[in-house]
Amino acid sequence: MKVDAQVKLELKGERIRRAIERAKQGNMRAAAFLVMQTAKDSIRRARKRKPAPVGEPAYQHVGGWRAAIAYAMEQKGNDAVIGFRASYVDQTAAVHEHALREEGRQYPKRPTMGPALERNVDQFARSWRNSIGM
Repeated sequence: MKVDAQVKLELKGERIRRAIERAKQGNMRAAAFLVMQTAKDSIRRARKRKPAPVGEPAYQHVGGWRAAIAYAMEQKGNDAVIGFRASYVDQTAAVHEHALREEGRQYPKRPTMGPALERNVDQFARSWRNSIGM
């Protein structure tokens, strides 16, 4: 017995492209938010006027270090910037993050953003799996 069959294959190129763009933007936004939240959660309020241990995020003595952390997305969703807003904490956060010298004093490294990013790398990979639903 012979069966004749016709197969019609229609590639939905534009539809696939839009699904990829939506997934990319959503995943990038979620990743940026996750890093921001992790960084905020890592900052603890100092009980006494003592500095944080070297290698740990700087303590929040006064002011709004947690509130100073924000993220911004590029319009196309390809890039995100996460960090301390200088209008809230001037250069203090950068001095601690990168162990810089300020006013003749060398500060030890007390990173916040780098460790927050590293803690979430595995989560980023999991969030991309099966994210292009059509």
